Amino acid sequence: MLTIAYDPGRPALYLPERREALFSRGENYSVLQLASEMSRLAYLRFETSKTEYARLRLALNQIDFSHLTIFTDTSTGTEAYGAYRTFDKLAIVAFRGTQPDKIKDLLTNLRSTFVRWPVGSAKVHRGFATAALRLIKSIENWLSKLGGSASKVLLVGHSLGGALATLISTLITGAHLVTIGAPRVGDSDFVNCLNPDAAVRLVNCCDLVPGLPFKSLGFRHGIGVTYLSSNAKIWRNPGRTLIKADRVTARREYLRCFSPKRNNVLLRDFADHAPINYIRVLFQKSAD
Repeated sequence: MLTIAYDPGRPALYLPERREALFSRGENYSVLQLASEMSRLAYLRFETSKTEYARLRLALNQIDFSHLTIFTDTSTGTEAYGAYRTFDKLAIVAFRGTQPDKIKDLLTNLRSTFVRWPVGSAKVHRGFATAALRLIKSIENWLSKLGGSASKVLLVGHSLGGALATLISTLITGAHLVTIGAPRVGDSDFVNCLNPDAAVRLVNCCDLVPGLPFKSLGFRHGIGVTYLSSNAKIWRNPGRTLIKADRVTARREYLRCFSPKRNNVLLRDFADHAPINYIRVLFQKSAD
């Protein structure tokens, strides 16, 4: 498996798609490895660029995924893709996160008032809900065209993409979920709509995005945390005291080693949100 260095650079955070695809033919990737890299590949601008589309298709071909289908909504600037692997009957839908040069993504994030969600009595983030509902029909149609051949549906995404995956997981029966650095999505009633036994919520050390929107506004996480520590360990549901101590160490080390250097992200709280800094931990571990 690859050894990937921690990347404090701005391109890693703001242009994660620039790095070459990490998948290699013949490797046996875990669910978390598939989820993290396929979420990063969702940042490729496949909806407007034939070259980017070809890059995505080639990367997926390395791990035997086909049936590549693009889901896009121009009114909200929301993008995702679906792919299917025959030998294990796995269908994956990967949602794109926020691209800072796209005003529609930023507006989606800012529309943080609550709106009713069509499951139970849940209320969720208005911007996330609008974007998710614009894609659900096309995703359902794609799954239907697979003819019931998919024995497992996995929804994945980084940042905003993780929020969309979380919402849509409540609308697709039996769906599994992996989120990478995802924000809170809904209220305490929405938490009851989630299936924590079929979900993994990854948080990389100091990443600030999973702390948004604030709990004081009524938002809650409904899935226990799988925490990636400052020394690249994977901790499942660690206590707050352990996390707090690890973050203090991480921030101190970051300021000592990285921040003053040119083209680096100023704070570890931002740098830890970069997809590659999740992937570097998961690709050195076999974690499912």
